[in-house]
Amino acid sequence: RERVDKNRSTFRIRPSKNETEAVVIARHLTRLLGYTSL
Repeated sequence: RERVDKNRSTFRIRPSKNETEAVVIARHLTRLLGYTSL
């Protein structure tokens, strides 16, 4: 059970990092689009 919990925690942590990276990239893209549109 402990091993499964550790595996689940790692899987949960990985997508969270990917989401944060995606959010940062999305913010940069929106800023670039905002400047280009202006």
